Amino acid sequence: GSHIFSGCLNLKELKGDTHLRTADGKCLLNPSPGGGYSLNFYAPGGGEEEYTIPSGYDITVINSTVKGEYLAWFSEGLTLIDCHIIGTQPLCYCKGLKLINCTMIDTDLSFEKSEVEATLNAPILSIKNPKKGTIHVPAVGETIFDDPDARGQIILA
Repeated sequence: GSHIFSGCLNLKELKGDTHLRTADGKCLLNPSPGGGYSLNFYAPGGGEEEYTIPSGYDITVINSTVKGEYLAWFSEGLTLIDCHIIGTQPLCYCKGLKLINCTMIDTDLSFEKSEVEATLNAPILSIKNPKKGTIHVPAVGETIFDDPDARGQIILA
């Protein structure tokens, strides 16, 4: 199965954990280190309902802005399409990560130890030790390969 978030103006990470929330506060997505995701929905009256998405489910975020430090670390099956990603050290230690036509703003040390397929449409500050996959990007300020297991490819396009 899959879960899709589309048109979120400000999907945020909270408190340095891997939490994502829409700007209007209606939903919270938390990739769990133990596998799976926890999804909280907030009612307009302030009530909260939690729903757990089991491991093996894919999360797709479309046409959204995603902000936060250490964003979505340890995520599995996360796909970002036409998104703006903002913050330090995003998308590290991920499996099955896909970025399609995304922009990364003020992002440094991105993709460390991640299995990633990415097509970025703007330059990125730095990429560090992608484990596996291919990152297509117009320009990179700095590439860091100081881990012998980092075999990801960076293609300047």
